[in-house]
Amino acid sequence: ALTAANGRSALRQLVVSPRESVRTLAVKLAGRLQLSDAPEVQLAFAKATRDALNPRRSVPERQAATELLASAPFSFFVNTFEKLIEVQQPLDLQLAAVAAIATVSDAAVAPVLLAKWNTYSPKVQNAVLDAIFRSQPRLAALLDALEKGSFPPHGLVSLRRSQLLALSDDSLRRRAEALVAPPAPDPRQKEVLARYRLALDAARDVQRGRKLFQEQCVRCHSLQGEGGKIGPDLGGTKGRAEETLLLDILQPSDQITVGYRSYNVVTKNGELFTGILASESATSVTLPAENGGEQTILRNDIASIQMSDISLMPENFADLLQPQDVADLLGYVREALAAGPQAAENPTPPPKE
Repeated sequence: ALTAANGRSALRQLVVSPRESVRTLAVKLAGRLQLSDAPEVQLAFAKATRDALNPRRSVPERQAATELLASAPFSFFVNTFEKLIEVQQPLDLQLAAVAAIATVSDAAVAPVLLAKWNTYSPKVQNAVLDAIFRSQPRLAALLDALEKGSFPPHGLVSLRRSQLLALSDDSLRRRAEALVAPPAPDPRQKEVLARYRLALDAARDVQRGRKLFQEQCVRCHSLQGEGGKIGPDLGGTKGRAEETLLLDILQPSDQITVGYRSYNVVTKNGELFTGILASESATSVTLPAENGGEQTILRNDIASIQMSDISLMPENFADLLQPQDVADLLGYVREALAAGPQAAENPTPPPKE
């Protein structure tokens, strides 16, 4: 057996083989068989750590080193993982670090993955949740984080909530029901929504709705290709019930569209940028600007990044827009989407009295 003296000796010889593929397999095997106390194996893990963290190495080389480190004792790997997952690192390397730690069976994996949730970009968050939903013990850790408030309920899209609510483990499912089931509506909010719903049954002034759209919405939302990119394209609202659109307008932070959570980015020289992550690459993140342009920040220039729990939409739209305002606004949006691009520029005039 490999645990016998002759087996350990053979494995140690393979760890220092001149062939890289043999060395890699031998180190992984030594780690899996808990033989990492051998000096040769420890040296291999130390080299992999240096390579993974070395910005002068290519990303594929660093990814390979990170994969190798997943075979090391968790206590050895975890410190390196926490550095590899920082926003300053290339995106592909962050994803490789998540994939590597996801293969580790240690119970501490889930808490480590969730610890810095609000600093992850959307792609990394998706990778983390994929790793968490691989096993029930990790889901228990997710529920722990939800209970403690260290993981936000809005971090789970509807599919993930459904998965939690359908767990076969009765204890976990009951905990999930208490944590992610929709809360009972606030009576005061119900009264406000009722007033706005009633206005939807009245006649709509589409011209006035177009004016309100230009005043309140066009800087952030696009309609038929016109407008800003800070918020979702309103083309995605076609076919949605108007009552759900009312909730989006009056309670914008309750259910933020996937991909439109805002981030606060602070650079090393103290500049502050706020907005959604329009895109990210291996070396930079890009946020949309209100003037329709974009601002790109190099990862190396980022001091910190933090996801916000609050929508970029104003929370006081019930004060800014009266029920008839919202009805006219939605009337304009509906007509523009139904008629095509020309409707956004030339809406139908309101009926004469």
